Amino acid sequence: MVKCPGLVGGDLAIAHLVRAGAILPLMAVDENTLDGFGHRPPGDPPRNELILRVYSGSEPSSFTLYEDDGMTLKYLPDGSPIYQYRTTTIHQTPSDQKVRVIIEPTINLNGQYPFLGAVERRNNQVELMVNQAEATDVKFNGRALEQHTSLLKFRLSDRGWYNASNHKILAKSGEMSVDRTKQFEFQLQTIPAQTSVNFVCGNGPTATAGTVYIGGNHPELGNWNLDQAIPLNPSIDYEYMTHPPTAASRPGPRATIWTGIVGNLPPNQALEWKCLERDSSGAIRWEPGANHQHLTSSSGYTGRSYGQF
Repeated sequence: MVKCPGLVGGDLAIAHLVRAGAILPLMAVDENTLDGFGHRPPGDPPRNELILRVYSGSEPSSFTLYEDDGMTLKYLPDGSPIYQYRTTTIHQTPSDQKVRVIIEPTINLNGQYPFLGAVERRNNQVELMVNQAEATDVKFNGRALEQHTSLLKFRLSDRGWYNASNHKILAKSGEMSVDRTKQFEFQLQTIPAQTSVNFVCGNGPTATAGTVYIGGNHPELGNWNLDQAIPLNPSIDYEYMTHPPTAASRPGPRATIWTGIVGNLPPNQALEWKCLERDSSGAIRWEPGANHQHLTSSSGYTGRSYGQF
């Protein structure tokens, strides 16, 4: 069984399992996206980039993307209609500390030309998902891409790459014709395992009365420095409402429950931590009692650790 947090950043998160080697096309979504079809406000430029989330695996894999407008037709000699569409085949090829992602040229089907409105030039972005690794270099069609030092710089740039976390590497090519082959080559190196913990503080104030933080004995927990305490989010999830913990040391849904997932924690580490509240005047109130103890796992998500005011 895999433990997964129900809330991430205060939002309900539904876990999804993906097979190694999977290739998933994604739609570009931002604050101007109006619906699931990608419609945008009048005058707002379209988002036409091809975004692929690729899960690296030990074996090669492929995926064929189908694109159409659902309207462009041609007719067979007997008068029956067929839709025009196009396909793009994507490959994921792993080798020793390398992953190649190849995007083949598009192929028009049931018509000599692309369907009406088909994008002929676009940027190509790959989100490579890896396990305990990061990139040291990324090449596109044999030439090194620029490494960006922040996610903002990556987003503002037309091309380049960025180590987004200990499991995600972002890269994009710049705008190119869909008729050309694109090859991304990721050079990887292993990084130390890290873990995450979902910290829970029960019986807390409402969001308008104050804010709840945690402090602890590790840099990712602020090293007991109030100025570096980790803010939590006010939330209550379905599990708490239907199966409230019965142990006295664990909170049930009697008052606002504050939660937050902290990552980048070392494996097999004994953590000490406590809840604290900062009210609207800035006054600090620590959770009563002894510090909480939590031993992280060897890797991955460690589960919940509970506190209560």
